[in-house]
Amino acid sequence: MTKKRTPSSTLTLIALTSLTALSMGACSRERVPGATRIEVPVLDGDDSRSLLGSGRADSEPILPVTSALEKPALKACERLESLVASAASGPRYSLFGALEEGDGEPAAGGVGVQGAIDVTKSPFTQLFLGETFKLDSPDGFFEKARAEYEAGRLSRVKWFALKAARLFPKIFRKLQLDATHEKVAEAFPGIFGEPGAIQGSLYFSLASRSGGLPPESAREAGELREALPVLSADLPLFPGESFEGLAEDARESLGAAVTSLNEDASTVEGRRERLCGLVLWQRSFAQLLTLKGYRVPRLEGRAFPKIEAPEKSGEAERIELGGAFIDPDRDTNIALSAETLQTYDPASGRVLEVTSRTPEGIAGKPVQTRGGAAAQLALLESLVHFYEATSPAGSWFENLDRPVLGNLTAPGSRAILPHEMHSLALGMMVMSFKNVAQFHIVKVNAAGTPLRKGQSAAGIALLDRGASGRQIIPLPSVLSLIRSQVYLDHALSRLAARPASEWAEKSPAYTAELLAKLTGSDASSLRSGLGKLSLPLALLVLQFSSASGECRSELEWNLDTGKRAAQGACDARLDAERREALELLGRHAQAPLLMRRARE
Repeated sequence: MTKKRTPSSTLTLIALTSLTALSMGACSRERVPGATRIEVPVLDGDDSRSLLGSGRADSEPILPVTSALEKPALKACERLESLVASAASGPRYSLFGALEEGDGEPAAGGVGVQGAIDVTKSPFTQLFLGETFKLDSPDGFFEKARAEYEAGRLSRVKWFALKAARLFPKIFRKLQLDATHEKVAEAFPGIFGEPGAIQGSLYFSLASRSGGLPPESAREAGELREALPVLSADLPLFPGESFEGLAEDARESLGAAVTSLNEDASTVEGRRERLCGLVLWQRSFAQLLTLKGYRVPRLEGRAFPKIEAPEKSGEAERIELGGAFIDPDRDTNIALSAETLQTYDPASGRVLEVTSRTPEGIAGKPVQTRGGAAAQLALLESLVHFYEATSPAGSWFENLDRPVLGNLTAPGSRAILPHEMHSLALGMMVMSFKNVAQFHIVKVNAAGTPLRKGQSAAGIALLDRGASGRQIIPLPSVLSLIRSQVYLDHALSRLAARPASEWAEKSPAYTAELLAKLTGSDASSLRSGLGKLSLPLALLVLQFSSASGECRSELEWNLDTGKRAAQGACDARLDAERREALELLGRHAQAPLLMRRARE
C-alpha cells in the first residue's frame, strides 16, 4: 500500500544541496564575515564629552533602548493589507499566484487547492531550483527510489517499472527525468507552466509549520478558503526605486513579522496573524536575496524549461541577476559571492559601491549608477533591521517552542526560514558598515576641514566618497546612521550578555571567533567601533539647528574653509525624526543633556 505523501518527502528524489552552498554569503563554521578592523573615528582632546556624561545624580532615570522592531505600528495582517494596497512600482513578490479550489488530493476539509508559483515573483524559488535542480547519477537515483519504496512513498507499480528499466539506460534515464520533474512540480507547482495541487508544496508546508493553518485533522474548509488570499497576496518587493524608504519598510514589515510569532495558534485570529507573518518573513528574505544578487535558471516566459536531453549534464543553465553593489572592474551591479561577503575589505583597493536604486531583479537590465553616501546609509539601516529580526538573541524568540530558522528541507523540520537568512543579513550589514566607515565618515579638525597628519579630530562629516569643496549633508542621512548605530549596538549587547556556547547551539554561524569579532572587548570588534560613534554623531546632529534652535534639513559644509551653515526648514515629520533620534542617542548613551535637547 502506498502511503500518503507528506510535504517533508516531496523533495527526496531531487539531488538537493545545502543552502549553505548556494553562494548566498552564508557564514558556515569554517567561514565567517571579516567583521574586524572597522576604523571608526575617535575624537581627541575635546571637551565635549560632557554631552554624553551621566548628568546630576538626581536626574530623571533614563529608560534603556529596546529593539526597533518591538511594538510595530501595524499587526501582520494589517501590514500585509497595506502592502497589497501600495502603489509602489518595480518588481513584485508573491508566494503563489492565483489559488482556487480544484481537482486533486484535498488539502483539508475535502477541499483541493490548485495554483502555481509565479517564478518571476519568487527569488527564493529561482535561487533554490537554480542550484538544486540537477540530476543524480543513475545509481544514486535508484537508491533514493528504493528508500522511497521501502518507506511506502513510492507505489509498487512505479518501483517495479524502475527495476525493469534498470537494464536499459535510455529508458531508465527517461523515467528518472519524469520522476524528477514530477517531484519538483509537486514541491513547486506551476514552475513548468502547469498549475498543480499546492498541498505537497514547500510553501504550503511552511504555512502549516508557522501555525498559520490548524493541524490537518482539525482543518476546516472555510478557514482554508480564507487563507488563500493571504498565500497568494501580490506585493511590491521593495517600497520604491530609492533605498530611502527601505529601512522604514523593513522596520514595519519585520516588526509585524516577529510579533506574529507569538500569536495564539489555537485561535482563528492568531493563526491568520501567523500566516500573514509568514508571507512578510518570506518577502523580507526575497528582498535580501535580491539585494545580494544571485544566479537564476534561464526562464521561458514565466516557467522553467524541463531538462530533456539524457546526454546533457542534467543541470539547468543559469544566468546572473545583479544586486545592490557595483563591481568597478565590470562597471555593473553583480551578485555577491560568499567569499566576497566573508573577506571584503574596501581598504584593500577593490571597492564595491552601492547602486543608486534598488535592484530590479531582471537579467540584462544592470544598474550602473553609483548611489553615494545617502544610498549606502539607507541600505545599512535596512540591513541592521534584517539582522535584528533574525538574530537568535531577539527577545521574540525567547519563549517560542519551535525554531524559526533552520534547514527547510530536513525531514521533520519545523523551520519557516533558512538559517542562512541571518548569516546573509550579517555579512551584507558588515560589508555596508565597512564602506560607510572607510569612505563616508570623514574626520575633521577643530576648524572643520578634513583631518591631516598630526592634527586632533574634533568631529565628523558624512560625505560621498572623495568629496571636496562645498558639500551638502542631508539631515536624514545623519539620523539614519544614528538609528543604525544604536539599534545594532543594542542587538550586539544581547549577544554579549550570554555565553558563546549558547548561541552556537542556536545558530551555526556563531562560533567563538565570530562572537569575539562582533562583541569582544578588543578595540577592533564591531561593537567597540560602534561605541566610538556616539559622541561624533551627537556633535554632528546638533549642528542642524538655527541660531534660535529650529530644525534645519541640510548642513552646507565647505571642506576647504571649514565654514558650515545649517539651512532649509524641516517639515513636521523630519523635525519629529530629529527629536526621536536625539532621544534615542541620549537613551543609548544615558546622556541627560541629549535627552533635554531632544525635548527643547
